Amino acid sequence: MNEAEFNATVERLKRANAVVAKLDPAIRADSFSVLLPFVKGGDSRRNQNASGGDEENSETVDPPSDRDDLLTQHGGEPVDNVLVATAAWYMEFGSTPFSKADIQEILDSAGMTAPVRIDRTLDTTTKGKGKNLFRKQGRGRWVPSVPGEAYFRETFNVKKGNKKPSSESS
Repeated sequence: MNEAEFNATVERLKRANAVVAKLDPAIRADSFSVLLPFVKGGDSRRNQNASGGDEENSETVDPPSDRDDLLTQHGGEPVDNVLVATAAWYMEFGSTPFSKADIQEILDSAGMTAPVRIDRTLDTTTKGKGKNLFRKQGRGRWVPSVPGEAYFRETFNVKKGNKKPSSESS
């Protein structure tokens, strides 16, 4: 991020903070997640070209270079954050089974909020054609289903990773 982008982001953060500060404390956290696209710079499909005009990108977003890049590009609502975190796991470890603790660790490291019951989110989440994105793999572990892998590739533009998780992974 260059100096101009940094200053623009700080200005957008200050403007969003001024709005959020005036809201009822019970809805402040949720309202910030609504304003997050503004803080990040608006529509992610549009970029400023060198001459200052808008340039429309293709429907797909550039592939993320690493986990942090993916997590900063997407997310917002707690359920969406779980999907981004599982996409980050898929990008790094492929179809290796993961636990809710693994996903919580990814979310915590990125400072993202999670739903109270990550396991229920993983058991019930469907997108697109109404097929489950995850399937159970033993007790308390999940893997992306075939439709889930397709969803990750289409939505987050990630490729299947081939690393092995550390032995500390639950």
